[in-house]
Amino acid sequence: MGKGHLVVHGGGSTGKDATGTFLKRAGSPSAPIVVLGQVSEAAVEKGQRSADWLKENGATDVYVARVTETDKSSLPELLTRLESARGYWVPGGDQNRFMKLFAGTAVPDALRKIIARGGSGGGSSAGASLCGEWMPTGYSGIRPTEDEDRTKLVKNSVGSGPGISVLPGFLVDTHFLARERTQRSVDMVLSHPRFIALGVEQDGWFVADLDKGVLTVGAGQVVTIRAAAPVQTDAQNRLGCTDVRMRVLLAGQTVSLAELKNK
Repeated sequence: MGKGHLVVHGGGSTGKDATGTFLKRAGSPSAPIVVLGQVSEAAVEKGQRSADWLKENGATDVYVARVTETDKSSLPELLTRLESARGYWVPGGDQNRFMKLFAGTAVPDALRKIIARGGSGGGSSAGASLCGEWMPTGYSGIRPTEDEDRTKLVKNSVGSGPGISVLPGFLVDTHFLARERTQRSVDMVLSHPRFIALGVEQDGWFVADLDKGVLTVGAGQVVTIRAAAPVQTDAQNRLGCTDVRMRVLLAGQTVSLAELKNK
């Protein structure tokens, strides 16, 4: 994939710098933007709050997706809007709700096409996790609570599944340090070692320039995790790897996406 930009926010407060970067990468404040709040049960209200925020920061053409679990009649209108959009934004909430609602529809492909034609996309928290080819979906039930899940590294103890894949080869985890999610991402990477984890701190964000193939941290910290050696499991499905590579990137630092996959 290539061409456009992604602004990936780790949750918490989406500041003016991240919002301004998103709008700039869409082309201009007048560029058509689609907001999808379908990470929430109150999808329209959620989307409208994000749309209002974008307008406060200068956006003039913002459409709020109105598809809900009980009323999908506006899906054709949404797809038409996505065809001409220069950007899309997904706020925080539940990424599983989004994927379930739009399963079997053309929406995920339409979002990928926005990026493929040079547009801007992204989101915060759940919206950020959706960007990856793979994403966290929650805990599998082996250990029922988040605290208990931190005690071991066991294959697939952390639930995960496909994202919308505007950032192929990566998985995105958010609120990364604030919610102590290092173990969670290590578990996902070792369970699915072809993916590299990008852990974005709460209130932090990065911009990925997919045309140039680089990631630049805008604020906070971004932690990257990769399995650089074959992953092994024992009889209890405990995970092992002799070379797990981690980087901690600070604001202003830029790194090649290809380098993250190969070094």
